[in-house]
Formats: sequence, structure tokens, C-alpha cells
Amino acid sequence: MGKREASAEEPPHTEAKGFGNLSLAWQLAIGGVSLLVLVFSFLSTQLFWVGPLLATGIWIGSRAAASELYSLLLFVAMVFIIILQPERDSVSLVDIVSGGGMLAIMCWWVFRSRLLSWKPFAVTWEHLLLIFYFVFVSCVGIGGMLWIGTTSNDWLREILVELPIVIVPFLFIKAIVPDSKRETYFLMFLATIWVVIAIVNIVQFRSHVLKAVYFYQTGRAMTDPSSSVLLLFATLAIASIEQKVSRLKWYVIPFGLASVGILLSGYRTIWVSCILSMLVMFWMSNRSERRKSVSFYWRYVLAVIIIVVVAFFRYQLIHLIVLGFVGRVTSTTNVRTDASLVNRYYEWQNILVAIKGSPLLGYGAGGQFFDYNWILGTYYFTGYSHNMILYILLKSGIIGFGFVAVAYGATLVRGFRLLRSKWGSKYNRAIIRVAFGYLLYIIPTGMTLNTFAGREALTWQAIAWSVIWAYDMKRKRETTKEIYPLQPHTYNALAIS
Repeated sequence: MGKREASAEEPPHTEAKGFGNLSLAWQLAIGGVSLLVLVFSFLSTQLFWVGPLLATGIWIGSRAAASELYSLLLFVAMVFIIILQPERDSVSLVDIVSGGGMLAIMCWWVFRSRLLSWKPFAVTWEHLLLIFYFVFVSCVGIGGMLWIGTTSNDWLREILVELPIVIVPFLFIKAIVPDSKRETYFLMFLATIWVVIAIVNIVQFRSHVLKAVYFYQTGRAMTDPSSSVLLLFATLAIASIEQKVSRLKWYVIPFGLASVGILLSGYRTIWVSCILSMLVMFWMSNRSERRKSVSFYWRYVLAVIIIVVVAFFRYQLIHLIVLGFVGRVTSTTNVRTDASLVNRYYEWQNILVAIKGSPLLGYGAGGQFFDYNWILGTYYFTGYSHNMILYILLKSGIIGFGFVAVAYGATLVRGFRLLRSKWGSKYNRAIIRVAFGYLLYIIPTGMTLNTFAGREALTWQAIAWSVIWAYDMKRKRETTKEIYPLQPHTYNALAIS
């Protein structure tokens, strides 16, 4: 991976001025409060379990308040917990606690950064545009509650969903330094989460099949297909830079889990977007990495084909699933008669009517439109659209869409320039390829599956943005040092000052 500076191992100190030793103060306060809560919980039989859980939660909160890294890990962990929650119509206690915790993390770091340290909260100008979008859609939504009857519950739910685009880049840039141990551990933490989600999806598939009326409904209860996509991209990218060929066989396990998770989702858009993004990642790698990728990929595909052919004739369930996949793919050619596509056409027509009513500002967070479900034959109000672009236009109009489009496009340009510049080690470039490939995957996927209305998808997008921004800033710092190296008298002047 190459040598790195000793100072790059830890992120810069960001403690608030005049606030004393924040970490020690929090630990002392938490120790006293936790002790009181524990004592009270043992004195009351009704609070025997609530006390220790509350004390643990307070201690975790204290660590998160003192460190950007702990806040980032806690935020991702809460997203992971929400992903694993079963689908329900009502709001659960887990949703309330997780949403409140995420909101508290954002409010705390905004307060600490802007009011205690007087430092900018936005880490890049692209991040600033995303913050503008978040504030804009929130303010327009408040106006919607006052004048067009938007409910506060819908407003708050959508605000909580979009929190990752504001807080995750700040925490990532402050806590994770490229080419550091923290980066390695954090990426391993993410990979573990993606593996667990893929396994859960596979295990739950049998119950999805038993409950489904149509084949595509087997994937509707998938917890998070994006996790499988990221696991697939990460495995392929790391396998392409593996030095020892003997280790490639171990990459088959996560690659297989990711592939099965993507196939079981039942979403044709995800299948096509994955293939297109992998081709771009393949093109952006060098000749040696392409050769290893092809060798690894085709060995795996050949093994999968053999297994599927054997299972197709041996197991009835596999036989039905394979036939369903084939029918699902071939039905895509029927663009005028395919049920799911026709349903999308009605939805897009209705949401465009609503957008024309407020093209500049949109309707804000919680805004809804009158839709018709062609499959079920029902009319209803909804704030969700399967098209990401139409969804953003509905919520924030042309102004908010401009913020998101410019920030997203500029980030893709950064990633493209990074990969074409031949800068960084093989490991650096592999990580950048994963982030760049995932952001490319989001664009075609968002045309029929809204990737801007899910907390988990926005969290992974925010991390991908942050990876590209962090590595681009590192490249610019290194380039500046090469062009303008510090002279000996500069070191003396710094030492004297």
C-alpha cells in the first residue's frame, strides 16, 4: 500500500475551543448518571431491564458525542438495525429510537461545529449543495404544512430519511483518513454488514416465495438490495488487485452471496444496472487488474452455471425460480403490456401533473400527489415515486433538483478524473472504483426504483460521495506538496513561530 505519513494515521483534532476536555467530561458525567440509573433499576423490579439498557445507551451516546468516528459507526449501526426490521404499516419503537438518535447526532455536530468551534460544517462545495437541498426541501415542507395540508408525520419521516446526505459526509471526512487503519477497519465493518444483510435476504427468500402472488413480489420484501450490489463491486475490485492467486478462491464466498442476493431481489433494473456498472469498472482498471477480474469472474460464472443446471433438473423449487427469472427478463421487451411497466407509466403521468402545479419549489418534505394503481385498480395519495428524478422534482422543484444534480455530477467528474489520473496505489484505486461504480449504478436504477427515498440507499451513497471527496482532497494535497515543497528556512520559521 506504500508508506504514509505518521500524522495521517489519525484525523485532525476537532475538539471545541473553551469546552475543556470534552471526552473526559462526558465520561465522568455518564459514569455518575449510569451509576444512579443502575442503582434505581435494581431498587425497582419494573425497571430492572430498562435501567441497564438506558445506561448503556447513555454511555454509547457519550462516546458518539465526543468522537466523529463513534458517531459515524453509531449512525451506520442504526441504519443496519432499521434495515433488518420487518416491514410493518405502523411505526415501531426501534424506528422512533433510531430516528431520534440520528437526528440527535446531526443536531449535536452542527451545534458543535458551527457554534462551539466556529468551523464550516460543509466539507466540500458539493456537500454544501446537498445541505442547501436538505434545508430547502425542509422549509418548503413547512410551508406545505401551513398552506396545503401536509401532515407533520409525513414531513418528519422524510426529513429523517434524508439525514444521511447531511451528516454522513461530515463524519466520514472528519473521522476517516484515506490510507489509514481507521479506513481499513471501517470498510471491514461495512463489508460485515453487507454480508449479514445478504445472508438474511437469502434465508428469508423461502418465506417471500410462499407469500408472493406474482414472481416479482418475492424480491419486494428484500431488506436492502443495494448492500448486495456494494458487496459484489467490492469483492470484484479487491480480487482484481489480489497478489496471490491462491487467495482468489476465498473471494467466491462474498461474491456468491452478493450475486444470489441481487438475483433474488427480482428487480430487472438492478440486474441491468449492475452489469453496466461492472463494465465501466472493468474499463477503468488497468490491464493486469482486468486480466485477474476476467479470470476470477468467468471461473465463478462457469461454476454457477453448472450448479444451476444440476439444481434445475433436481429440485422443483429451483426449477420454478429459474423459469420465473426467464419470464421476468423476457417480459421486459413488452414495454406496452408488462404490468409493472404500465403501472409505472400511470404513476409518472400523475406525478408530472402534480409537478406542473409547482415546478419551481415543489411541495417539500411530506408533499404528496394523487396516484392510480393500475394493477389493483385503486386511487390514493402518496408521497413516493419509483422514479428518482420525478421524486426530487416533486419534493423540491427545479431549484432543489439543480442542487442535487450539480453535486452528483461534480462528484462523478471527480471520481472519473481520479481513476484516469493513475494516482494512488492499487488499493486506493480499487476503493475509488467501488464508490464510482456504485454512484453510476444509482442513476439507471433510480429510473424505476427510487434510490433517493430510502435511508439505507442514501447512507451508502453518502459514503460513496465521501470516499471520492476524501481521496480527491488527498491527491490535491500531495500534488501541491510536489509543486510547492517546503524549503529548509520554512521549517525554521515554523519552529521559531
